[in-house]
Amino acid sequence: IRYPLAILLLLLSACSGKGRNENQPYPGTSDSLYSASAESEANRPQPMELDELESDQTKTLFPQFMKLVKENRSGEALDFYLHNQEGFANELESCEKIYRFSDGVIIPMINIYKDSVEAKRELLRIHSFNSKYFESVNQMRGDDSETSAEYLQTLGLLAISYARLNEFDQGLKISDKLLKLLEKVYGRNCSDYANTLFNRANILAMSGKMVEARHTYLDAKELYEKLGMQDSGEYLATISRLSK
Repeated sequence: IRYPLAILLLLLSACSGKGRNENQPYPGTSDSLYSASAESEANRPQPMELDELESDQTKTLFPQFMKLVKENRSGEALDFYLHNQEGFANELESCEKIYRFSDGVIIPMINIYKDSVEAKRELLRIHSFNSKYFESVNQMRGDDSETSAEYLQTLGLLAISYARLNEFDQGLKISDKLLKLLEKVYGRNCSDYANTLFNRANILAMSGKMVEARHTYLDAKELYEKLGMQDSGEYLATISRLSK
C-alpha cells in the first residue's frame, strides 16, 4: 500500500492534537516564505509524497516510519524521526527532498502531537539542523547554498522559530541575513522581501524595540504599496500596528 502525503495528513487529522494553533509566532505574524511570491513560486519545493520514498527499496528508515503510521502510531513515528533526523536526511539525499519532507510531513505532525512549548523547541531544532545541513551539503558539492530555495525558506522559518522562544537577537540576526540574501536573489521589490520586513518588525516589537519596529513597519508598508499588496493580511496588520 502506498501512502501519498494527502493520505498521511488525513490519518493525522483524524487524531486529536495539542498544537494545531501554533502555526504563527504572534497574532498577525506571517511565516513570510511559506506563501511563495511570484518571484519564488517557480523554485519553491513541492509537497512531498511518501510513495516516492516508500517504493525505494534502498531505504531503511522510511519503511519503519510508514509501518508506525499505518498502525495508527503516528506520534511514535514522529518521535522516531526526531531521534534519527540525520539518518533521514542521509536517506532523503537531496536538500529539496529534506525540505519537502520537513515542511509537508514532519512540521504538521509536530503541530498535532506536541504541546505548544515542546513544538516550538522541536521546530527550532529541525530548522537549525536543516539550515546547517543545506549549507554543508551544498558547499561540499560546490553549489550556491546561499541562494537555493530550500535554504531561503528555511532561514525564514528559523528566524520565526527563534522569535517564538523569545530568542529575539538570534531571530533578528537570521532575519537580517535573509533580507540580504533576498535582495541578492530577487532584489528588494518582491513580496518575500516585504514579508520578511514585516516579520522583522514583529520581532522587534515583541523584544520591546518599538522605535526600530515602527521604522521597519513603515518600510514594509511602503514596499507593500509599491507592489500593490494593499489587500494582503500582512499589509493590513502593518497598518493596524502603525495606528497604535
